Amino acid sequence: MHVLFYSMDGIGHLNACIGLAQSFTKRQHRVSFLLTESFAGSLQQYGFEELLLVNPSKKLLKHDYGSQQKTLPETEASAKTAAIKANAENLRASGFFSGGSTLEKMRRQLEDLEEDKENKSGGSGGNHFIEAFYESLLVFNSQIEGFLEKRRPDLVIVDAFLVPPAIQASSTPWAFLCSCNPLAVLKSPLLPPHASGKKCFFV
Repeated sequence: MHVLFYSMDGIGHLNACIGLAQSFTKRQHRVSFLLTESFAGSLQQYGFEELLLVNPSKKLLKHDYGSQQKTLPETEASAKTAAIKANAENLRASGFFSGGSTLEKMRRQLEDLEEDKENKSGGSGGNHFIEAFYESLLVFNSQIEGFLEKRRPDLVIVDAFLVPPAIQASSTPWAFLCSCNPLAVLKSPLLPPHASGKKCFFV
């Protein structure tokens, strides 16, 4: 069986996929990963096939949180470092990991949502954290579609907040891997809001 993984650009997300992928390889299944250039070469030590998603413009996808896009440095190492730093800044600016109170975090998220409604064209505010994922899908979706047609995997594992349309429209079965806090995808009045800082136990 051929299993294809699609993960967000994040070490934690990739590590979760690697652990699951290793269980497939131990059972003699073939494993491939869809990766952006910033993580190229990072999975070779595990023997996984890397299918690179290339950004033709060679620019960061609003990972500088709304400021002017920056061209990636020429060297491969500096390009990877720039992408990782940009993602870190994206998370920092989102307020998800701030030391604020639960009320302050929730107020920030509500303000972002309201700003998005008032400024649909993007600009310097709003929830650019999610917007960055959306923009990456616009760039990579056709490439993902091409890899699905060429490699024809038997199963796709997705660890991302947004599932690429190419995967949803494909006839290939796919499964969602939630390596993040499950509150990000579970919506219920019985559960605290995602990133609120409130504890929740699942049994």
